[in-house]
Amino acid sequence: MAGAWSPGPHNDGKVFAMKQTKDALDLERVALAFVERINLGDVPRLMELMTEDHEFVDMAGDSFRGLALMRQAWTDYFRLFPDYKIQVETAAINGDSVVLVGRSDGSLPDDSQGRAIWTARIQEGRVAQWRVCADTPTVRLCLGLSQAIPA
Repeated sequence: MAGAWSPGPHNDGKVFAMKQTKDALDLERVALAFVERINLGDVPRLMELMTEDHEFVDMAGDSFRGLALMRQAWTDYFRLFPDYKIQVETAAINGDSVVLVGRSDGSLPDDSQGRAIWTARIQEGRVAQWRVCADTPTVRLCLGLSQAIPA
């Protein structure tokens, strides 16, 4: 089930630059550490990488905010889907955001696994917003991603 995605104030819709600056590498490192902790099902360490007002936005566009809610939500999610994994194929940087293109796998419902795009807005070394989107041409266009990035 794919939800509509629209650029937020942190994303002006421009093409993502594949910068190799120290700042860009630091942003990417935080986003990939977040994925690693998700893949391990490690809620305490995942929480360490979230800002106090962390926001999660699901594929339907529903938003959930706050550490207490996120702790319970991720604990419940890993209880239901202990083998959930994100496989990142490509990372791109735009400002303070990292876009990860890849796929999710595990014992998930069919409409919740497969190709996906995740965005992580990073603030002071932690994830302020984690958003999951279907990997569709429309979402790629909104994010300014090249169709040449693996689909």
